[in-house]
Amino acid sequence: MDAYQQLGIIDFDYIEFAVADIEKSSQLYLKWGFEKTATRENRERKMTSLLLTQRQIAVLLSHSSDPNDPIARHVANHGDGVFN
Repeated sequence: MDAYQQLGIIDFDYIEFAVADIEKSSQLYLKWGFEKTATRENRERKMTSLLLTQRQIAVLLSHSSDPNDPIARHVANHGDGVFN
């Protein structure tokens, strides 16, 4: 039995990365053949997210300039990486 079966995971919709520089990070995914699909802005949290897709793969890059926001704290404590 593989790990997905053991955990009862059937599928997932996307993976989210907290990033320090959303433009620089998105350029890497664009070089890998991903396409910009959607953007989201939350002004209260000073947060921007960018959805990049390639076939059935969806990557969400998120950045916040508010040091108290959970995304910014994650980047400050751990660097760029998987969030949530």
